[in-house]
Amino acid sequence: AAKADAGAAKNGTASKAAPADAGKKRGLSDDNPFAGLPTLREAPAGERAALFQKKLLACSRVYDFNQQDHIKDKESKRQTLLEIVEYVNNTRNCFSEGMMQDVVSMVSANIFRTLPPVHKNPNALFDAEE
Repeated sequence: AAKADAGAAKNGTASKAAPADAGKKRGLSDDNPFAGLPTLREAPAGERAALFQKKLLACSRVYDFNQQDHIKDKESKRQTLLEIVEYVNNTRNCFSEGMMQDVVSMVSANIFRTLPPVHKNPNALFDAEE
């Protein structure tokens, strides 16, 4: 099967649907939402607002940092969040009314989440010395 996949990749007929489908089942796609986005500093001034919105949308994606998957995506998100902070600190009037809704949505997606369950030892409630 590996030889067939390698041959299909050479011919350009390889199917990319299988990995993407597996990611969709977990609620994540295998596409890095940060791939192909230039830095805000590199973008022409007229395109920065649209790029800023794309970066906010990409940062709305939530990752579980306790698991060792999607490492590149997590690092890209961390770098993008730092870039957003730098852009906001150094740019006057970077928020329009519509942009504020995107900012609130991104922050909400990252802050307001359910906490993981806490597994306590039932014996920990009782002190043996009492």
